[in-house]
Amino acid sequence: MMARFPNARVDVYGHSLGSMAGQYALSDLSREQAKRINGAWLYEGPNIYSTLNATQKKRADSYARDGRVKNYVDPWDLVAMLGNTGDDKTVGRRVLVKQSKEARKDAVQSSLDGMASMSKVWPYGLFGGFGGAVGYLKHNFTKGHMWGGYQFDADGRIVTYTERSLSQMFQVVDAGFDELGEVRGRFEKSGGGLSRSEQIWLDCGEADLMVKGMRLLAEQYQYEMSDLLDRSCGEAESTWQSMLRAAELVAPDLSSGEVLGALGSAGATEAYIRVRPEEKYERDRVEFDRIVANLDGISGQIARASEGIVETDSDLAAQLQELGD
Repeated sequence: MMARFPNARVDVYGHSLGSMAGQYALSDLSREQAKRINGAWLYEGPNIYSTLNATQKKRADSYARDGRVKNYVDPWDLVAMLGNTGDDKTVGRRVLVKQSKEARKDAVQSSLDGMASMSKVWPYGLFGGFGGAVGYLKHNFTKGHMWGGYQFDADGRIVTYTERSLSQMFQVVDAGFDELGEVRGRFEKSGGGLSRSEQIWLDCGEADLMVKGMRLLAEQYQYEMSDLLDRSCGEAESTWQSMLRAAELVAPDLSSGEVLGALGSAGATEAYIRVRPEEKYERDRVEFDRIVANLDGISGQIARASEGIVETDSDLAAQLQELGD
């Protein structure tokens, strides 16, 4: 298709087996062909990275670095978790889908139904366990694997845990250093060594990679902390409301004011249980936002320095133009 339509740009979509086919196809593209990929969105497919050869892995790593290829994986889907259970590298970036509570409950209920059904026929624990496994598999292939647990936000985007894990960060940074190493080799080969401008440009590239790695890691923790803070605030509110209801049940003759007074005398105030924790959580959230903004600022400074070097050195600009082509 790439040869048949040489001027076309390409978007790739695939689910399950289609995801595997997409991973193989994308990894097998040449550098020039890969430039024509707008993006790829692959869903619920096993991770095929370990089966690729060295050249294909290099191409797969490049997609992880630029983020054009996203591999959506539901941790509750048995098919999708093949090869995705650890810190394995992937073709592009692994995106863990945050499955809905309803879907998880359905999976557990299917297992229980399977156990109950099998136990009626064979009243032995082993067969009950087998029935539970069959029930879970039935749910997995009819619902879970078919996007049954996906959640979508108000804008229609898939709700995920995070696009970046620690392994993904290393994959992005490692791929960037590999590419800079190739550029360094081209510079040295063309001029018998590195000019001052070339060395500074490479130093800027390495510094930028390190900052971007920290940015990815900070973004991961920022997302996870935000999720934790939202849940913690909800739990604090729930705890306070439950305490009020319990107090009203224990002392139904007391007014609301008297209930609050009694709880307050024991140190159980709304400020202590709900308000103060929420304020602390919000301060933590603001601090994480500040860290990410500072890293973005440093990355911007490095980019401007790199651009300044290129603007003042026409030979370097020509070499980079040649590499880009």
